[in-house]
Amino acid sequence: SGIGRVFMNSKVHEDGVAVHFSMASIRGAWITDGRIEARVANVNSTSNNYAELVRRRGLWVRQLERQGIQFRFVATPQIERGELDNYKVLILPYSIALSDREIAAIERFLDRGGIVYADEQTGRMDERCRWRREPLWTAPRPALLRGEPRAVSIQPGFVVGDGDFLVTVRDFGASRLIGALTREPRAVTLPPVDRVRYDLLRGGPASNHVETSAISPILLLERASRIAKLELSPALDLRLTDEKGAPVDRSVVRIEVTDPSGKVVRHYTGNRTIRDGTARFEIPFALNDVKGRWRVRARDVISGLTAERTLER
Repeated sequence: SGIGRVFMNSKVHEDGVAVHFSMASIRGAWITDGRIEARVANVNSTSNNYAELVRRRGLWVRQLERQGIQFRFVATPQIERGELDNYKVLILPYSIALSDREIAAIERFLDRGGIVYADEQTGRMDERCRWRREPLWTAPRPALLRGEPRAVSIQPGFVVGDGDFLVTVRDFGASRLIGALTREPRAVTLPPVDRVRYDLLRGGPASNHVETSAISPILLLERASRIAKLELSPALDLRLTDEKGAPVDRSVVRIEVTDPSGKVVRHYTGNRTIRDGTARFEIPFALNDVKGRWRVRARDVISGLTAERTLER
């Protein structure tokens, strides 16, 4: 239906939260109590400390998901080359092994106002899994918080309301794409917004009240202006403009082709990505395609606007 292509052409809208991913910490956790057995075994069953690392990392992930926080795993080389400059919060789940360069980068991150969530295992080893003689960050620092996973001090980009939702917020051109999934059926009142909001599943402008469930998620797209017109030329060129006549920067149009008998021809049907208001569609007719009037119907996935053309074959 084209919704998948909208997601494929979007990217995560970052909330500025990084979760440390450290292969050195994975090795460091396992070697403290890991057992090599004469059989193929699950690594979780051969090291309690490794299993604890996985548990803590999973708890942090679920905590961030419950908050609706859009986060990213950041690996050791990324931290060493300064990518923490792009983040506001760093989470160190059982990060037992930290390199000197990582420590220096985290120090700079703290000095500029970043917040670090750590635990009692943080940095006990170096990157080669050798025990450090002195523990890290023994002196209290207001922005370095130790303990179990908890709510982080970041306001998510989209708040659904009461209830347990899995939320994704993504950038689709200049628009904001929002998905929210819940386990139980519920009625949701959407928060007010000063933009035009569309309902991708139901089509057209979104209602302020949405019925949602595990099989009917919330899929919204918010943009600065209303999409007003979809045109399909005789040459099957697509043009999409907003209420001011300006080209829509990004959208997806679903095109359905039917033969003279009214049957949908699936191998000619497809999706086209609108970029800067335009896209082109072609039908590579086969020599044995039937003669007559073929119908081409275009539907903008975001606004629900349609346009049609008939072609003589």
